[in-house]
Amino acid sequence: MKLKLLLIICFLGCLSITTIAQPKSFSSDPAKFMAELNEYFRDAKVNDETKDAFQKFKKNYELVYNSEQQNQLLTLAIKMAERKMKAEQEYLDWMLTFNDIAQTEYSQAFAKTTQILTALLPKKNKDAANFLNFSAEFFNGQVLQRSKSVKWYFTTNNYEMIFDSIPKIKTIPL
Repeated sequence: MKLKLLLIICFLGCLSITTIAQPKSFSSDPAKFMAELNEYFRDAKVNDETKDAFQKFKKNYELVYNSEQQNQLLTLAIKMAERKMKAEQEYLDWMLTFNDIAQTEYSQAFAKTTQILTALLPKKNKDAANFLNFSAEFFNGQVLQRSKSVKWYFTTNNYEMIFDSIPKIKTIPL
């Protein structure tokens, strides 16, 4: 009997911890968004990598992205919250991706990435999470695949991101 009671208490405790680590939603007011995102990461007790990515993301959000792009980022964050995506790894990969896009030479990167992510979010969380993880790696050095023994790189800047039913990167002939 005591064991069952202890298991129930542990289960309920685990449920409350996971709900704390997920934002319920973000305000649709862009002026409040950064403060809410910062509060979410503080409540989720994220690691230093996520804290650093947030500081860089905040600068890019305020200085690099225009108001239309800021609204698109806010819309994506709201959709991710609705899908109950977590601070680590999904929001971290999201920030890393858009931090690197802010520095990229691929002019269509922002539009294509938001378009693909918007299409993937209504589907399984795993699909969007995998795309975010891939994008974070790709825009940080054009890494296609990384494992313990090998790294595959995309060696050209002549590419386009496309999405039909799955995201793809296609080379553009010169």
